[in-house]
This record gives sequence, C-alpha cells and structure tokens, in this order.
Amino acid sequence: MFKYDMIIDNETYKALFTDHMDAADFIDEIATESEIIVLGFTEVTIADIINDNDFEYDYKVEMIALIVAPDNTFEKWMQAEEFLKNQKIL
Repeated sequence: MFKYDMIIDNETYKALFTDHMDAADFIDEIATESEIIVLGFTEVTIADIINDNDFEYDYKVEMIALIVAPDNTFEKWMQAEEFLKNQKIL
C-alpha cells in the first residue's frame, strides 16, 4: 500500500493506493479535468494506516481490508471493520 501526497487544483490531497498502477490510473483520470502535482509517495504498513491522522476511520478500514482480504468484497465498510476486529487487526 502506498500513500500519495498530491496537490489537485491547488488543494492538498492525500490518498492510499494498493499499488502504483492504481495511483497512475487515478492520476490519469484526474489530469484530464484538473491540474495535479504529485509531491511524493511512501510505502505504508497497516500500523502506519491505523496511526495516520490524514484519513477518516472508515477509509482506513476499507484500505486495510484491501491489504488483508483483497478477494473479499464487503458491501459496507462496517462489514470490513467487523472482519478486521475478528482478525484482531483493529
């Protein structure tokens, strides 16, 4: 998982991506309508995501679930949260 720091239309934007290809797809899509500058990225662990104050809790849960259970499709983030709690990750 990678945390990207960007500026999109003069606004600071931070996002998590499973890999650089996902990030590139996002950047390509945004670049057609907005000005985007990638400031950098860092590889992050589950612990990094849990302790990161840049993201809302539900977003963290969804992204951690992608790491732990990439083949699972949770209908709601609360299902992912329950799964992660049962796995003692949260």
